[in-house]
Order: sequence, then structure tokens, then C-alpha cells
Amino acid sequence: SRETKYNVAVLHIGVIDSKNKYMMDEFNEQSVHKEDLPQDFDHVALGHFHEVKEFPGSNAWYSGSTERLSITEHDQEKVILEVDLEKRKVTKHPLKVRPMLDLPKVDAKGMTATDVLNAARDRVSSQDISDKIVRLAVEDVPGEAYRALDASAIRRLGRSAMHFDLHIERS
Repeated sequence: SRETKYNVAVLHIGVIDSKNKYMMDEFNEQSVHKEDLPQDFDHVALGHFHEVKEFPGSNAWYSGSTERLSITEHDQEKVILEVDLEKRKVTKHPLKVRPMLDLPKVDAKGMTATDVLNAARDRVSSQDISDKIVRLAVEDVPGEAYRALDASAIRRLGRSAMHFDLHIERS
């Protein structure tokens, strides 16, 4: 409607275009094709997809999340979008967000429990993890080593992290 000076559509939805899907792949997720986004609005503010994304040739933007919410977002830029409706101009203002670290995986094939603990210690001590969100994956742990492994000792290595996510998989 043109009864107001500006019209903004706000949609919490996934978007599908000819090359990509901007979705979270959740059960019963709602989505729309890019060409079906409303064109008769001054701006279309999209939510749901966590990465900032402009849809060229349209007036639609995903603002993205203001904080990293998953380790898969460790390299994403986080911003606040300033939308000038009169000029139809969008300006990104970068945010300083908590760093995420995905430490190199430990391949534990053939290791003892002590070897696994030492390898985990090497990975954790190789970087400053203080106040960061950190993930360490330990893969292919032999059964005997898995049963003897002191997982709480590995978790304690991550005490200085804001969050320490440990994944241990048996072979």
C-alpha cells in the first residue's frame, strides 16, 4: 500500500534461487523462490539464514545473525545493516564478535589413551583459546584407548575457552 511513506516487508523464511538455497534445512522450514520475493516494497528484510546476504536485482537482504551461533559460522562476517529507505541504500556495519576456533582434528588411529590426551593437549595449547568458542574433534579412537580415555581431562584443557566443544568418535 502507498498510504505510508515507506513499506517494508519482514519475512523469517528460507530463499531458493537458481544456484543456491539459503536455508537452515530444518524440519517444516518455510521457503520461497527468489523471484517470488515481494518487489513492491521499499525494502524486504529477511531473517532465518545466519549469514548476511544481498539478493542482487532485488531490494531483499538477509541481515544474518549478530553473533556466531554454530561452528560452521566461524568465518562469517557479522554486521548490522543500516537501511536508508529514501535512497534505497544498505550500509553494512561490521560487528566485533566472539572468535571461533575449529582446532585441527586428532586422528587417533593406533593411539593409546595417553597418546590421545597428549595429542589433544598439543592441539589446545597450539592456540590462544581464551574467551573463544572452540571445537576439537578426536576421530578413530581404538576401542581399548576409548575405554581408558579420560575425557574429562581433555575437557579441562578447554577451561579458558568460553565454550569448549569436544567430539570423540570410536573406530
